[in-house]
Parts: sequence; structure tokens; C-alpha cells
Amino acid sequence: MKKRGLSFEHSIYFGILVLTFIVFAGIFSLSGQAATYSSAGEHIYECGNITVAGTYYLNQSINMTEYTSSTGYGYSIFRGRRVCINVQAEGVTIDFNGSSISANESYSNNYTAIALSNVTTGAYTDLTLRNISLNGFAIEVEASADGANTVGGNVTIENQTITLTDMTFNLSGRGSGGNGRLTLNFTDAIVDNNNTILGENLSLRIINRSNGEINFVSPMNGTSLAGVLGTNISIGKDYVLVLVAQTTTSLNSSANVSFYANSKTDLADLEVLKDGATCADCTNLTTLNAANVVFNVSSWSNYSVADITPPNNITLNSPTSGSTVAASSVIFNITLNENGTVMFSLDNGLNNVTMTGDQGFFGTNFNYTNSSIVDQVGYILSVFVNDTSGNRNYSTNITFNVDNPAGADSTDSTSSSGGGSVSNPTVIKVTDADIAAGATRILSSAKILKFNAGSKEVIEHSIKVTKVDKTAKTVTIELKSETIEVVVKEGESIKVDLDDDKIYDLLVEVLSITSTSFAELKLTTISEEVPADDEGPVEGGETVTITDDVAEDDEGLGFGVLLGSIIVIIVIIVAVIIFLRSKSSVAKK
Repeated sequence: MKKRGLSFEHSIYFGILVLTFIVFAGIFSLSGQAATYSSAGEHIYECGNITVAGTYYLNQSINMTEYTSSTGYGYSIFRGRRVCINVQAEGVTIDFNGSSISANESYSNNYTAIALSNVTTGAYTDLTLRNISLNGFAIEVEASADGANTVGGNVTIENQTITLTDMTFNLSGRGSGGNGRLTLNFTDAIVDNNNTILGENLSLRIINRSNGEINFVSPMNGTSLAGVLGTNISIGKDYVLVLVAQTTTSLNSSANVSFYANSKTDLADLEVLKDGATCADCTNLTTLNAANVVFNVSSWSNYSVADITPPNNITLNSPTSGSTVAASSVIFNITLNENGTVMFSLDNGLNNVTMTGDQGFFGTNFNYTNSSIVDQVGYILSVFVNDTSGNRNYSTNITFNVDNPAGADSTDSTSSSGGGSVSNPTVIKVTDADIAAGATRILSSAKILKFNAGSKEVIEHSIKVTKVDKTAKTVTIELKSETIEVVVKEGESIKVDLDDDKIYDLLVEVLSITSTSFAELKLTTISEEVPADDEGPVEGGETVTITDDVAEDDEGLGFGVLLGSIIVIIVIIVAVIIFLRSKSSVAKK
């Protein structure tokens, strides 16, 4: 009798059949089920539900249509729409790492890349999307029908450059709850290409995280914002601009404007400007030199925070007005009460010197050292100040003097013997143009001033101060080619005929006595006839000596005449001796 049952081979076939059934049953049981992401930091590898707050990372691009047809996994269904990522938690951030979610179908065909909603209580808020290229992307942030009068959620998109192409946003609320808020947070730019933003009462916030932000106060019709959020809105370090004429009236509404801490907080006289003029209808919400400046505008134009007041607190610390610098170098030091740049001039702007600030070219404390400045009375220091907003103050100037006891004019640094107790005084050359205009110098026995003058013959002359009497308020002056020494009172002047041709060639004024050794003189070349009843060569003062001695430069000539005379005498003596000897020889014969 045969045993009933399966053979060994039939048992193997039966087992394979059961295993195959189990595998297919498992596959079909998983079909249509989305993945669940419930731990912050997880990587998203397919469509699914995020149920816990935190940051999640998309590690690959997902095409909803292709992915579903090939594997059976994919979207979930929410309110009749196919949704790839359904966010069911508060405070979720998705970092796309440059990847994307896409579909071969559009939003109008019920495909949504991301939905943010709770079927019981309404929309969740604060969904942030980072490092994402938005192309044909749909975001559904909508309160549930079960959550009456709830507010639509808030979506923030963060990118260095935000590019929006064929985007669809639905930030609708329910009942009287109102819509949510779209925040675009960028660094470089927003590129807006044919986008559709749904919602009748959308709130909009645009942030340039390097400079500032615009937070529109009044809700707007989102459908009117298609393609206008790019170049029509600019946010700089100290200005914001919305080109309303090129956009729609939805953007021409009240907004709070903020400038961040790296704006112009170093300025002292900030104002809110509208199209370059003081804004009359702006409301300051903070002080304008706060770390973050915030103010409200009622409508749109070109707004800025700027300083339109010229620099008004300029301090000339060195040299000071009316001072005399008795040194070989002059240190110029100027301070400002706000950041800016400084130049100065000693010749009415013909040659300007750029000063070095405590921040390089800019700053509030500026210095410059001139080590080759010439002795002179009445330098006019003109200061030119610009602040960082381009405001100018070119009206500041002072006068000062330079008296370098050990220095010489750069045009002539030779030395010569002089009068008084100084054996090797400094020689300073005055140019013809300078003395023609009136050259003012501080002189003493240690300084000789050389100049060219004369009506009969223009030759070099010199002048120095040999004595200063502060008690009598007199100065003894010595002029040379022909030596003239004259005493002149402080505040008085003399005229000198230098070449004895009955024409005064030089006017010498004693402006002031600065010390027991120094006096301030002004020399000007003139050409005036000596009056007939004036003996000359000096008019004014008290002439002490007039000597026809040869000048210092002719001393070599006097010595030559003396030597020649001696030689002539010796020759005569020798001739006499020879004559007497010859006569004596004849007598002996």
C-alpha cells in the first residue's frame, strides 16, 4: 500500500511558492505607505512624514512620479493631494544639501512637494528650507478643515541666492484665522521667475542677512506678487528700495525696515531719508545709531539711513592757531567726532596732503609729520574733511608759524660767518617771488636771510637780527652788501636804498618780538624814489652805522690789493739797491 503525502520535491516546490507569496504579500502591504522620520538629524531618502521637531537632511533628489511608479513607495495623501514630505511637527528645518523634490506633474494636478498641516488643530508654523533650488516646487501650508479659524503656517527659505522658478506657495489659513507668512532669507540675491503665490492675506518678510530686512506690516494679495520679488527689491547696508512703479500696489504698503549691526552705526548725525531728503512720514522704532536700526514706512520709495550733516566737530590739536613751532618738524594732528577722511593744504589747495587715520585712510584721529617745512610766519593751514557719507567741511583753517632754530631753508643750506656771538649762523635763501610778495621770517643772530634786490643792479644782500631789546621794544638789524645797521621799534618799519641810487629797494617791517633773541620781520622789495631832502640810504629807525667796507665775499679782494702793494714796495727797494750798487761801482773806477 502506498503512503499518501507530498514527495520531497513537491515539498520544496510548495515551500518556494509559500515564500514567494509571503514576499509579494509584504511588498503589496507596504505599497503606498510613506516613511516616517521621527529623530532630529535623520537623512531623508524618500517621501515620508516628519513627526518630530528638528533639522533633517535630504541626501538625494526625489522625483515623486518616477519614484512611485518604479518602487511602489512614495507620497502620502493629504486633503486629496499627493504629498512627498508631510511635516507634522512644529519648528522643522529641512536642509536639502543642494538636492530637490520634483514631480512630472504640477501643483494644479494635485502634486505638492511639502505640506505643513495638522488634521486636527490646523497648520503648524515655522518650517525652514535651506540650501534648496526651487524649480517647479510646490509648498502647501494650509490649515485643516477640522481646525476652523486657524492661521496658515510660516515658511522660511534660506539660501545664499534664492532662485524661484515656476514655484507655487499656498499659505492659506482657515476661516478668520488669516494666512501665514513667507520669509525669504538670502545673502546675494533673489531671482524670481514666474512664481505663483496663493493666499488673499499673505504676510511677506524679505531678509538680506548681511544688511537688513523689510517686514511688510499689512497683509497682501499673494497672487499679485508673481515674478516681482527679484531685482525690484534691494536691501543694502544703509538703504532699502522697492520699485513700486515696476511691481504692484501690493508691495506699496506699510513695512518695518531694519538695518543690522554692520551698517553705519559709527555716524553721529543719522537721518532717515526718502528719495534723498529727510523723511517726514517715517516713524523711528529705535534710535538711529542703535546696533539694529528699525523704522516704519507708510508706503514705498527709496529709503536710506544716512548722515547728511557736514562734519561739524573738527579739532586741530597740532599745530594750534597762532602758535609758533620751534622745531625741525611740524606734527599735524586732527581729530573728528565721526568716521571720515582728512586732507590739508598750506598753499590754498594747490598741493593737498592726505593724512593717515587710525583706520588707515579712514578714522577719527589723523596724523602727518612734515620734516622739511621752511621757516615762515603766517602759514595758513586749510583742512578738508569728508565723512563716510560724502558730506564735506572745507571751511576749517588756522594760521601758525614755523621757527626752526637749527634748520635751514631747503633752497640754500650753506653756512657763513655772521655778527653777534654766533660764528656759524644758518643761511636762509628767500626766493624773488617770495620777497616780492612779502616774506615773513623769524630771525636772530643765528640766522641770516639772503635775498636779491636793487634797482641799479640786482645783487645778493643779507639781513640778520643782531640784538633784541624786549624792554625798549627795539630790534637792531644788520643789512649787508654795504653794511647798514639800524635800530627799529616793534611795529615800525624802514625803507632802504641798497645800491645808493636814490631809489628805495627794500621795505623791512618789525612785526613782533618773539623772545629775547628772535624777532619777526617782513621783507618786501619796493621801488620808490628817495625824497630830495632825505639823505638816505635808510628812512625810518635809528641808523647806527653805515660802512663802505667790502662785504664778506670781497675780503679776498682786499687781501690781494695788500699783497700787490707789498710786492710793488719790495720791487722798488730792490731796484734802488741795484741802482746804488751800480753807481758805487762806477765811482771806484
